[in-house]
Amino acid sequence: RDEMLKHVIVCVGIVLCHALQLPSFYGSHMLLQANRPIISGNASSGRRVVAMIDEAMLATTVAVAGAFRLILPAQPPSATGRQIVVSDGHTSIVLKDVAFGDVWFCGGQSNMEMDLSSVRNGSEVIREATAASASIRIFTVAKSVAFEPLSNLQPL
Repeated sequence: RDEMLKHVIVCVGIVLCHALQLPSFYGSHMLLQANRPIISGNASSGRRVVAMIDEAMLATTVAVAGAFRLILPAQPPSATGRQIVVSDGHTSIVLKDVAFGDVWFCGGQSNMEMDLSSVRNGSEVIREATAASASIRIFTVAKSVAFEPLSNLQPL
């Protein structure tokens, strides 16, 4: 019985490792960089991965290490949500309401830790900014330490 359980665990692990996956920062309601949108992720080595946006379809073959990268056609800045579908023939991931614009990464040490909502009148400033531009999209990452570049981030 224990031997059979080991085989089941190994088989499940192999299946999970090779399933089509996108990093956590790709998701519905996200913002992609205008004029150079890139989709990357992991899938089974040698599998064909396809990404579709509007009428455009791009495909690539997954590398031996299991990683893929697709550069979508240049998209002008637009707050109008679009749909992107990424598929490997077995699994499809649908990203809804994707906007295109300038992506800003803010990071640092403890001086970057304070939320704007914690500052005097911060909540009011946030309300005014979002009322003026509903196209602001925020992805907050959990605190972590890494000694090498990460291919995925833990959302908060």
